[in-house]
Amino acid sequence: MMKILEKLKRALIFPLAGIIFAASSLSLTTPVFADPTPQTPTPAPAITAPITNNQNGNQNPTTTGDNTSTNQNSNTAQSTNQSQAEEKSEEKSEEKSEKKSEEKKTEEKTENASCYSQVGGLGWIVCPVAAFLSRAIDTIYDLIEDFLILEPISMDEKSPVFQIWVYARNITNIIFIIFLMAVIYSQVTGFGLSNYGIKRALPRLIIAAILINLSYLICVLAVDFSNLVGRSLHGFLSSVATTAASSGQFGSGYSTSFYDIFTTIAAGGVIGTLVVGLSGGPLGLLLAIIPVILGGIISVLIGLFTISLRQAVIILLVSVAPLAFGAYLLPNTERWFKKWTNLFFQMIFFYPMFSLLFGASKVASGIFMGSANSMLGIILGLAVQVLPLIFAIGLMKMAGTVLGQVGNALNSLGNKANAGVRSFVEPHKELARAKHLAKNLRKPFNPLSGGALRAAGHKHQSRVKFRQDQVNTTISGLTGEDLSALRTNKRVIGYDKNNQPIYTQVPFRRANRYMNEEAEAREVGLRKLTNDLVVENAYGNLGDYQKEHGIKKGAAVKTAARMGGHYLDYRTQLTAKARNDEADERFYNDTVIKAAERDTVMDSKGNIISSTIRDQAAYDHYINGALGASGYSINQLTEEGKRLANEARVNVIGDAYSRSEAQRASSIKRFEAYMGKQVTMEVIEQYENMIKHKDIDGIIAAHNVLAKRGDYDKIAAHIKDYLNSGAVKLGEDAANTLALNLLSMSGSAPSLARLGKFINMETWAYTSGKRQTQEVTADQYITGIIKGETNENGTPVTTKIKLSSGLEGTKLNAIDRTAFGAIEAFTNELSVSNGLDQDSAIKARIEIENAMLPQMVSALPTFASGSEQIRSMVGHMTGMKYNSTTGKWENNIKNGSAADQEVERKVVEHVMDKYLASLTARDLISMKSDTWGGIVARLKLEQAEENNLDLSTDEGNKAAEEKAYEALREKLKTRIDKLASGNMNIDMMKEPIFNALKIGERRKEEINRRRIENEEFKRQYHNKKGNNNSNHSNDDLDDPLNDEDIN
Repeated sequence: MMKILEKLKRALIFPLAGIIFAASSLSLTTPVFADPTPQTPTPAPAITAPITNNQNGNQNPTTTGDNTSTNQNSNTAQSTNQSQAEEKSEEKSEEKSEKKSEEKKTEEKTENASCYSQVGGLGWIVCPVAAFLSRAIDTIYDLIEDFLILEPISMDEKSPVFQIWVYARNITNIIFIIFLMAVIYSQVTGFGLSNYGIKRALPRLIIAAILINLSYLICVLAVDFSNLVGRSLHGFLSSVATTAASSGQFGSGYSTSFYDIFTTIAAGGVIGTLVVGLSGGPLGLLLAIIPVILGGIISVLIGLFTISLRQAVIILLVSVAPLAFGAYLLPNTERWFKKWTNLFFQMIFFYPMFSLLFGASKVASGIFMGSANSMLGIILGLAVQVLPLIFAIGLMKMAGTVLGQVGNALNSLGNKANAGVRSFVEPHKELARAKHLAKNLRKPFNPLSGGALRAAGHKHQSRVKFRQDQVNTTISGLTGEDLSALRTNKRVIGYDKNNQPIYTQVPFRRANRYMNEEAEAREVGLRKLTNDLVVENAYGNLGDYQKEHGIKKGAAVKTAARMGGHYLDYRTQLTAKARNDEADERFYNDTVIKAAERDTVMDSKGNIISSTIRDQAAYDHYINGALGASGYSINQLTEEGKRLANEARVNVIGDAYSRSEAQRASSIKRFEAYMGKQVTMEVIEQYENMIKHKDIDGIIAAHNVLAKRGDYDKIAAHIKDYLNSGAVKLGEDAANTLALNLLSMSGSAPSLARLGKFINMETWAYTSGKRQTQEVTADQYITGIIKGETNENGTPVTTKIKLSSGLEGTKLNAIDRTAFGAIEAFTNELSVSNGLDQDSAIKARIEIENAMLPQMVSALPTFASGSEQIRSMVGHMTGMKYNSTTGKWENNIKNGSAADQEVERKVVEHVMDKYLASLTARDLISMKSDTWGGIVARLKLEQAEENNLDLSTDEGNKAAEEKAYEALREKLKTRIDKLASGNMNIDMMKEPIFNALKIGERRKEEINRRRIENEEFKRQYHNKKGNNNSNHSNDDLDDPLNDEDIN
């Protein structure tokens, strides 16, 4: 038992001693070393209480017991004095700041002025960017030194790092106790570790116990040691570098900052030297420097970021230090302790190593600048200072640390950024170099000028390249000549003295391999073209192809179903593009046509007095500007030049008109194609929309479609409203187009054709100054009066023609069925409802009817019986309408007011009387039954009204008909007598007309009358002869009249 206790005592004494020592060390709450960066304390007045400096360099009073009040009073005095000192300090600081600001502005102005003068057009972007980059790299270099210093690790128990370390230590101590219990168990029982194993483990156990509990203190000491060594190395080497740089020929006043170097370059201080070296001119040099500076900034930023991560890694390593030392206990976990140790010491010694590298680069830079005899040496010396950051990333990589991997990733991003900058700047740099080369190519050769040497070298290279190109062309031609011969189964065996190829004279009977291979290649090529078309045709209608070949499954089946929709979308966008292109073309053509408009003044005879361009600025811009070389003033000094210029103007304007007409024709054709497939009601709706939007192309298309269908009455009804809206302005393209369209209806609808002629004649009157009103209306066409416009004598201005004068003499034998409907659309405007008195309306209507009546008389016999033309003309003349269902004529004078109906009846009565009075006997013979039926129907209505007869009854109808016949016989008495005389052939007369006019009865009466007259003549003749010569008998008389003559 005593032996066992002795063994336990020896086993536990050293671990317990280590634990007690470690526990006592945890009571340390203040840092072992102060911040290595010294802070200059602010001077303050002496006070009675003692003052101690804390680690942040602040001065705090220490108060105890009864001295509290005294210390507070002292603090108050101190605060007052300090405030006054601070105010004075702030005022001085503000003055210095303002002075620095003014110096900076002056410096920037000088720098910008110099830079802009050197760079030229690109100075607005090159100079500010280069200046910014130069300042940025100087600023970053100032920040690097602060990041290299590791922040001292606080020993405060409330520090987050310390708290994490405590948790890690506690966990490690638990593991340590477990391991210690295992050693004790093995020592007591002899099971587990051997005595040799225990002896080997105890030293490791004791060391680990001490290191685990002192690990925080060890790490703090290591960090402070790193800062101390790094700062010392950096300060020493920097002073050496400064001494080296200031000892050169540039003197100690020479600045080595990036911004100062840029300012010197921009001011042109070393342009001459660098141009020789770079041969790209000032702009090329500055553009070349920008990527270098930006590359330096990117490298600095990458290094800065990489270095800043080092602080975080060290804090993490300190936090887990107990676990790392705990891993030292066991052989299997010792490798983790080694990894922690290696990484920690790499981070600790990075600052001294980097300070050595950074200081060495400064020393090298100082040597460069100190020994430099030009600004180029200064620039090279400055560039050397960027190397530490690049090597810092290399140090991280070589160490294989996490920071090395981060630096590698950042460096990759930096390379991409540099490549982007170069791709942006490189074209501008090359342009500057090219301009500089072009400038020097114009100058005489100067062997002392770098630009001249570069120009000479360029000329030499160009000449050699030209000769090389010619030789290559010759080689290519000769080689091609040889191959061509081989491909055609021939061979070039040499060249004659004229450098012409000599071919073999003996033809080859067998195709050579070149011909064979090309023939095969061409065959395969043709098959490929064929197969491509087969594939294209298959995919052009993939759905049908799949059905044809029984393909029902697979993604392609669904894709084929969607492809039709995609194709429609594609065609839709193509159509939209075509419409946009057409709109652009029309816009241009209309602009040119409008620019060509002239203001023309004519005399009373129509002779042009003057013609001036309406908008000279537009004419010069759009027409003269399009003449090309013909429009140059130097080319118009001769008559031939003027002729060519005038011809070019005509071509420009003519091309615009030609394209405009072609577009209009195409547009009208498309409108027609659409409307032609629609029912008339839809066409009318589209027609009304076109009128509403004043779309002349759509209006013309609607006219053409309705004209093909014979709906001229609908055209007239709508064109009347279109004219009255004021949309048609004389002299404008729409009016001219409308007139041409209406003139094409001359045979089918005379009233519309004469409207087209009316617009043309009034256009002439307007352009010649005969009329001032530009708008043309339906009322002007119908009445011939321009309302609101008077002559010098106060009378209204009249139009050249009007509806009545336009229809006068116009043939009506080729009219369409609705031609008179079109006429009535205009004549109906002459009504009491439209403000005319009854007599004026009747007079105006009769004037129009009288103008047409002769042509109506001659046209009626030419129409086929039962045709719509004859029925529409008879209906217009009689005021009746033929009902094809009942086969009867019906009264058509029933619309409008009573006054308008009376006007209509008076006009019809006049037309009927005028028509009947104008008929000849031959007209009655050739009269169609349709004409006769309409006339009789109108007279029946009149007789029924006069005699109060009821036409609904057979008796009344018959009585009215008989009275109508009697009226006709009375009106046609002279023609009936002529027909009854027997001197005309009446076989072609219609039987109803023959019977109604009682031509047969009148003929019999005429025959009897003539027989009686003949017999009386013969009797008188015989009596006279008998008295004179009784010897002659009656049989010997030559009877001048006999029955045959009478018949």
